[in-house]
Amino acid sequence: MATQSRLLQFQFKYRTLLQVLTLPLLAAVTWLIVAGRGRGYAEHLIINAYAMSAVNLLYALLFGVLLITEHTPAFEVAWAIGTAVPAAYKTIALYAVFARPGRRRSTALMALTATAVSLGAQMTLLYALGVR
Repeated sequence: MATQSRLLQFQFKYRTLLQVLTLPLLAAVTWLIVAGRGRGYAEHLIINAYAMSAVNLLYALLFGVLLITEHTPAFEVAWAIGTAVPAAYKTIALYAVFARPGRRRSTALMALTATAVSLGAQMTLLYALGVR
């Protein structure tokens, strides 16, 4: 719980910096995973910027709950929800953007993979920045 609390404080303090650093990375991840779907890197920047703005809205709604529950047993549940809901949204958004008839399973797998890789990349970035 202490690590999540430090992550929460760091993300709250440096939200804009983290987004500026991660947007090109997230676009590269989706561009590489969805290679051959007819969109260039710039389009992936726009797609990820849109998804990031929607995730920011979700975080704005969930962040207060995280701050209120920070030193209570409910924090871990709030943290899990605060991680799962934006990840689910991003997966669904990527699926909706790239879905093609007859390729629904492969598109769903691609969206899930891109979300998982981008979450891993974000956590690696936070670790590299010294948030432990």
